[in-house]
Amino acid sequence: MSTMKDVARVAGVSIATVSRVLAGTAAVTDSTQKKVLAAMEELQYRTAAPVRPVIRKESQLTAVCMENLTSPYYIDLLRGVEDVLSISNCSPLLFNLDNDDRAFAELTQALLSFRVASVLFIGCGDILSRADLEQFPELPAVILAENTPSVPMPFPVVACDAAASGALAAETLPTAGGTVLYIPSVGCTAPEEDPVFQEFERAVAAQNGMTVRLSAEIRQLREQLPGLLRGTECPRAAFVQDNETAVELLHLLRREELRVPEDIEILCQQNTKLAKLADPALSVLAPTGYQVGMVGAKCLMDHLDRGDTLAPLQLVAPKLVKRGSIK
Repeated sequence: MSTMKDVARVAGVSIATVSRVLAGTAAVTDSTQKKVLAAMEELQYRTAAPVRPVIRKESQLTAVCMENLTSPYYIDLLRGVEDVLSISNCSPLLFNLDNDDRAFAELTQALLSFRVASVLFIGCGDILSRADLEQFPELPAVILAENTPSVPMPFPVVACDAAASGALAAETLPTAGGTVLYIPSVGCTAPEEDPVFQEFERAVAAQNGMTVRLSAEIRQLREQLPGLLRGTECPRAAFVQDNETAVELLHLLRREELRVPEDIEILCQQNTKLAKLADPALSVLAPTGYQVGMVGAKCLMDHLDRGDTLAPLQLVAPKLVKRGSIK
């Protein structure tokens, strides 16, 4: 079965040029388009839909590829994206990759078949870091991430400023000379892959404090926490990455008869509706997913409509929202 690489070889062009012809972008000359189409005919290369040149004004679809459809934060991101696309007269085409390499492999063909104008990745950092992008269509793409990525990404990234979040958390919580807990997001196992933790630990140490990094896995958290709370020096504060883990921490502290914020303060980075519903309501310092989604989608639409340059990394600054979980 012929591939895009075969078509590129016969036509004497790059794979990226073949993908531009299939996607119907306007940045391909008539002669190049004819060579590619002739090569496709010779090799009997077929996409799932007939090839037809389509320029940007005719293509109003933006592929929105989600890592996880169940995450409250990613759903919040999607809302921000949809609102900007609606204003821009552009429709989202949703793909759930579910962190599955096979689903990503099928995505390339789907993008060509539907002739999308651009791509937004919500999360998907893990799968993109290991994906083979050689045959991926040369389309404008932006990654919306919860935090600054710890490894290079193949497309421009819009994310919350991880270093600024860690520094602001250390400044907000009572960390000087004491012990503070840090609980990462589920799946973030290595400290060196967690830029929020790196900056938080550095800032706490600068105040002569000590950071104890716990596991976000609930079972392990339940095992680790009681010993720390019953030790000679009970932690005075906890900085938790996601809202669901912070709610679980509230339950565990009640079980140990510790009050929030009187005995221990809790600050969350993630900012979803769940933070407001907790008892006490969780203080947060990250922008909402909705805000990050709007910023990322607007960058992409401005690039398509006005030719604005897509910066490799655009950071959204954290902002403290003080609620009942800190003094």
